Amino acid sequence: MSSSNEARRSAARANAFRDGFLDRLIARDDEENPGDEDPERAGDWQVHEIDGRFVLLRDWERPGLDVEACWFHEPGHAHLAVAALAAAARGATFSFGPETTAGTFPIQRSDGGALTVIGESRWFDSDFLESLHALEMSRRSPRALAYLLQAASGPTIEMAGRILERRIGRSLESPKRPPAVAVESDVAPDIEEP
Repeated sequence: MSSSNEARRSAARANAFRDGFLDRLIARDDEENPGDEDPERAGDWQVHEIDGRFVLLRDWERPGLDVEACWFHEPGHAHLAVAALAAAARGATFSFGPETTAGTFPIQRSDGGALTVIGESRWFDSDFLESLHALEMSRRSPRALAYLLQAASGPTIEMAGRILERRIGRSLESPKRPPAVAVESDVAPDIEEP
């Protein structure tokens, strides 16, 4: 593990994910995404409950003194808004290129001004690109991802953990380590996928 990964790990006070699982994800990401932007630049929004409303304020803003960016009746929607703000604060990441002779549209990602084709779509749909952008920003921002998970229900998070363990966890086992011994709480049931 690189020294930057060790620093990240040692700086963490508490984490809902097991250390071994996080180490495997970090190792994978270092190989797959070496040029990603620094996730610490994501927004600094917080949710505060004030008079039965859930308001969004920046870390440095104070309830009652500063005007909230927006408010919601339910905390889950406020947490989704924090995750969405991480995407809204950044310029569009994806765009469509000109239609190909096959009738598809290249999906382009902006990499510091340069456009890289990352796939193709048979639909020219701006809503799809906006959703892709929001999800990309949530993927890059630990704070946005945490708020997104916080907005989810307990059973949804539990099932997501099982899916992650099934799809990623065991496939990232280090060949240097003996295979993990499954205990009853670690075993995920078979999950049918669409």
